[in-house]
Amino acid sequence: MNRNGYCEVGGGSLYYEAVGTGAPVVFIQGFGLNLTYWDSQLPAFAPNYLTVRYDRRGFGHSSEPRQDTPYSDYEDLKLLLNFLGLSEVHLVTECVGAHVALEFAFEYPERVKSLVLANPDAGPGVAGVNEAFFKIVEDTRSSYAAGDLQRAFELAFSNPIIAPALRNEDVHFRLTRAFAGFKGWHFLHWYPRRSCDPPVSQRLGEIDVPTLVLSGGKDYVYFRKVADALAGSIPGALSEKLPDAGHFACLEFPDQANEIILDFLRSAHA
Repeated sequence: MNRNGYCEVGGGSLYYEAVGTGAPVVFIQGFGLNLTYWDSQLPAFAPNYLTVRYDRRGFGHSSEPRQDTPYSDYEDLKLLLNFLGLSEVHLVTECVGAHVALEFAFEYPERVKSLVLANPDAGPGVAGVNEAFFKIVEDTRSSYAAGDLQRAFELAFSNPIIAPALRNEDVHFRLTRAFAGFKGWHFLHWYPRRSCDPPVSQRLGEIDVPTLVLSGGKDYVYFRKVADALAGSIPGALSEKLPDAGHFACLEFPDQANEIILDFLRSAHA
């Protein structure tokens, strides 16, 4: 398969790209990011896997949420998989992409082969409050409201979630590209995103597929706590750490991250 385009979802559309052949692996990015975040994964995965990535609603080329149309990211994912004719997939995630994948695994367990949760955020109640994220919202809201995206990015990139990853010009460039298109809509509006009920924090023991938790040794402390909580609460979960990585391990150290994930997928698929 080698295709890209849009999948209609309730009240909007998702942009996706699919390339390669083999067992399907779906990549889900974190908050604010677009699907280019996974550029370093495609060459490593596409020769042996059908590699699917997409922009979640409100990011990249996908449509923004509508305040009069409730939606859920896990239902959007189901609609995308139905559109592509994929019944069962491996899910590889970054940050809040883990929340989407876990919700999907709770609601549609028969459709998930394995989970890779990199630098995860699994939602409220798992490991306290992500104070640094709310600092980004507070610091950048007025710049987004004024349409000053450059200033908003400057403020966001100085935050302790993002700043540790900016260790060289290449990482800075690729991360800037991955944030391109984010205009702060979520910081300026109430948006009707629905989560599963009961929430993720109360259901981690339900996960019954091979799971890998990948963390960065220099990630913001909140995310390291989330990674530890998930690894300790999901039955049989494996834990791997890239000691020098910040919050964007798959982008900062792609060769090492790819090797870890591919080894895991081979064992999960065996």
